[in-house]
Parts: sequence; structure tokens; C-alpha cells
Amino acid sequence: MRAPLNMVALVLAIALPQLGATKEKSWDNLKHVTRHRTYTVLARDLTCVTGRIASVAADSICVKPANGAVTRLKRMNVLRVTSDSGSIIFSGRSSWSDVKAYSSYPTESVVVTSNAGAEYKGRIMVISDSVVTVGNAIVRKSEISKLDILAYTPLSDSNEYWAEECAVTPICLLNASLWPRALGIGLRMRVRLYDASLPEDNGAVICKSQL
Repeated sequence: MRAPLNMVALVLAIALPQLGATKEKSWDNLKHVTRHRTYTVLARDLTCVTGRIASVAADSICVKPANGAVTRLKRMNVLRVTSDSGSIIFSGRSSWSDVKAYSSYPTESVVVTSNAGAEYKGRIMVISDSVVTVGNAIVRKSEISKLDILAYTPLSDSNEYWAEECAVTPICLLNASLWPRALGIGLRMRVRLYDASLPEDNGAVICKSQL
């Protein structure tokens, strides 16, 4: 019995540091999301396209609607990418109003980085136009360099299939890359909503037409 347990410990020791690490570059996150789910990409002109992400390059993203041809959007024109559950996977703007909207989900966490480089991680307890309380830390907006939400990292295509097919947890454990999920360890990625170095945009984000 000791040998299997030692193997579990070894795999977790190797996998968890890599899988549990957050990614700071929001656009790079798109390269790791599952192609199995549906996403909505909203352009800066407020047109949008909904479908599966076909590919992601450094300067563009391609989306395949359920009934339609692949649509390619340049990165500079992408305002937001959301999952089929409405979670923000990428934001192409710096918006305090987006942070305030996100704060209505009290179970989710953020990482606030100050101008001095200090980081405050936790749930948003209180937020106003000038101050945010993260955990026990009260930080003025003027002191914030950037603010990232910690979103759940979608499963890969192969692991998405495994998760759907295995109805019993022990069977899921046959796939070592699913162990963190099976053990209740959520994998997170950083999605930046506010960056003080960029112009602030608090305009409404509404899809006006579908591509």
C-alpha cells in the first residue's frame, strides 16, 4: 500500500507547482482554455461572436460558431472574452467598474498589486470609487498598480472529456492530471481587470450585434 501512496505524493509534488501557478498574462490564458466549451468574444465596436475557440495567436483569436465560418479577430480589437458561464477569461481594458461588478461575487478572490510592489490577495470585502478592502487590507485606488481576478482555469480538451466520462472519483484518479481537481484543489489563472498604466474605461459592455 505504501508504494501507491508514495507514487501519488510524487506526482502531486511534480504536478501541483506547475498546475497551481497563476498566469499573469491574460491573453496567454486563452491558449490554455478548452476548445470543448463555448466562449463569447466581444470586439471594441461591441459586435460579438460566440463559439468554440479554434486557435489563439499572439496577435489574434479565431472563433468557430456552431453554424458559421471561423471568424478571426485581431487582439487589439478584442474588448472581452467570456466563458459560457459568463466568467471573464480576458479583458482588453482597464476598468474599475468591471472590478466593482466582479466584487458582487463574494466567494471569488483577487490579487491587488500596489505601486510599491506589495500584493494583497483575498476576497473584496468593500469597494468604492476610491478605496477597496481586500481581506483585512484597505488599499486606496490611487495606490494600486494593477488588480487581477483569480479565475478557474478551464480543463484541457482531453481532461474535459475525462471529467465528463468518469462518473466515479476513483476512475478519475486513473488520470493523474485530474488529481488536483479530484482532491478539490482549484487551479487558478490571473485575469487583469484594472491597470493604472492604461486609460480607464468604465463604459457599458453590451453586445450590440452578432457576427
